[in-house]
Amino acid sequence: MIQIDIADFPVLESSVRNGDYPDCPCVLERYLTLSDARAANQSSIAVQHTIHMRAYRTLLNTLCDTYVSEHWRSLCLDQIHKPLFAIERLARTQTDKARVRQLYNELSTLSHYFL
Repeated sequence: MIQIDIADFPVLESSVRNGDYPDCPCVLERYLTLSDARAANQSSIAVQHTIHMRAYRTLLNTLCDTYVSEHWRSLCLDQIHKPLFAIERLARTQTDKARVRQLYNELSTLSHYFL
């Protein structure tokens, strides 16, 4: 197992985005766990939403990047539901719920195109 320093969240996020450890799904799991913990420590729903959107966008951008290994991109696709479900749970208004539907549509379209 690869030992990496995960104390610095941006460095971990960059490792996920670049697929630096394609054979170590624990990096992706740790990123999502830390992202959830960061959101849980916030009292503002808007800040929680921003944190979950950042994780969603990181995974989406990664799975659309053909320079990243297909295996890693598939792992990102397998895990992207976690921040997406968190965003959905935070949706309160009809506008928020419409935005969530747009995210699902975006994911469906792009995942079929890139994977």
